[in-house]
Amino acid sequence: MMSHVYTKKVEEIYHEHISGGNTHEYWKMVMEGYEESNTLSSRDNYKYREYVKPGQKMYKITETTEVDIIINKDNINTFTHAHMPDGEYYIKVWMDNVDLGSSSHAYSSLGTLSGVMLDEMYITVKGSMYDD
Repeated sequence: MMSHVYTKKVEEIYHEHISGGNTHEYWKMVMEGYEESNTLSSRDNYKYREYVKPGQKMYKITETTEVDIIINKDNINTFTHAHMPDGEYYIKVWMDNVDLGSSSHAYSSLGTLSGVMLDEMYITVKGSMYDD
């Protein structure tokens, strides 16, 4: 069973269309004539610099998904293997690393998600599936 919570935060990135105005660095990273876009030479050598047109908008969108993975929620007994001897065993349950980098989706930029230890416990084996 799996459940998740999705949130989306939208922030408008501020700008002013006048020279020397208060413009966010995200805008400057995509316009010519700014240090942030590595095109300062356009301003210095040619007196050329781009500005944001009044009414033009840019947004920073942050999306977050929280996923809960619930394993054996009803605590149903399971079998190990048919001939496992009775006894107490120590086991660990974990989720391995997940490689998203080879995906064709936008979240491929996340690369590899680190695995996580989910649980560790002692289990008791008593009988086998042939004892039913």
